[in-house]
Amino acid sequence: MPLQKFSNELSCAEEISLGFLRGREGTVFLKNVQQRHALDYADAWGFFDTSGLCLRVSLLSEAPEALFLQYFQGHSLRSLLSSEGEANMLFYLRYATQREDPLFRIFEYRKSRKPHTFVIIFVRTPFVVAGKQVVAFFIQEIRSSEGILSLEEEHEAFRRNEVIRDMERHRKLTPWAEKELLFLGLSPETLHVTCLVERGKNPSDTPEQNPLWPQKLSRCLLREQRYFCWNGSGRMGVLLPQRKDFPPCKKTERDQGFLLLKLCEELFPGEDFIIGLAGKPRPLKHFCTSLEEAVRACQGYLFGRKERVIHFNDIGYGKLLDPHTPVWEAFLHETLEPLLPENEKNTMLLNSLEALLEYATIPEAAEALHVHPNTLSYRKRQIETLLKVELQNLHTKTNLLLAIKALRLRSMGEEDSAAERSPSNVRLPNRVDRVE
Repeated sequence: MPLQKFSNELSCAEEISLGFLRGREGTVFLKNVQQRHALDYADAWGFFDTSGLCLRVSLLSEAPEALFLQYFQGHSLRSLLSSEGEANMLFYLRYATQREDPLFRIFEYRKSRKPHTFVIIFVRTPFVVAGKQVVAFFIQEIRSSEGILSLEEEHEAFRRNEVIRDMERHRKLTPWAEKELLFLGLSPETLHVTCLVERGKNPSDTPEQNPLWPQKLSRCLLREQRYFCWNGSGRMGVLLPQRKDFPPCKKTERDQGFLLLKLCEELFPGEDFIIGLAGKPRPLKHFCTSLEEAVRACQGYLFGRKERVIHFNDIGYGKLLDPHTPVWEAFLHETLEPLLPENEKNTMLLNSLEALLEYATIPEAAEALHVHPNTLSYRKRQIETLLKVELQNLHTKTNLLLAIKALRLRSMGEEDSAAERSPSNVRLPNRVDRVE
């Protein structure tokens, strides 16, 4: 059969025979799908039709634990799974025929003396047998309780992260994302507080600290709290569900944040974490707004917040800054233009200006910068000359502080969006650490 039959274009269904699926052509198709989706871990592969009949199964593993899979061929799901498992599997089989990408699920097989837990991956095909759509499947046996968590993290987390990316990309809850959320056990109508967990960036951080902390924390939250969580950009996101019989309350939301912080401290002793909470509970159709607020809350230390659990409504003027809008872009350049070209001298002066604005006296600011007060006084005169301002003026200091914080926000975890939405890409170096 021509190789184009195995193209990704699966819109045209083709009636084929069982011999086709069980022969070389079926094997070539499965190998191509396995390679295309990097499904290297499969213990077995084969085909189901949408009625739940296993048309083919081939073992890829010699592990004794996987031998039970050979009994799938020629059997229907009714004889393989519980009634509930059969209903779920049939639902996923039919749903897989509508998807462009693989569908991952975890199932239990309890018909033998020893129960088995396995991951099954469904992939749609262009084939029809006896009038029924054919779905390819790949199976991996899970051989330990810890393995269940590892594979759940690998596969189910893939689904959660994909839903989050879809909502961020479209900036709304698409029909596909809504359907996926329901499959993952999350109602789009439930009110949630979007929360971000970020590891502290203090000087004591060392390479020895666990770089996979988001994965470990998400597994714990899934197992014990049943929270929806996802990983990305060095942070971990969590949706904190709110009770319907209680009105939204900032204290309740903050208490949930403190419980999450306590869990982080128990799992990772000696490490520092920041919890950022969105402004209020919202349904998932407003997810992007909540996520942006949680990100800004994590950056609350820029606006004088020293707590480890920071609520968006507590960061004051930090709620108003939006360095990606044309108005703020113009304000930023009008206020700091002479210091914006990126070079070593301007970097030094921007750091010095920030310290001068944040500390009450020059000696305090100089101590934070680790320079002599006379050196900072000289830099102050340079800044005033370049910007043509006097730093004693309250309104001038306010404008400069807002401009610097806006520049900070544009350079902190928002480089990609800044590059897309702003013509310049000015980056401000690490801010001055406060001296307590």
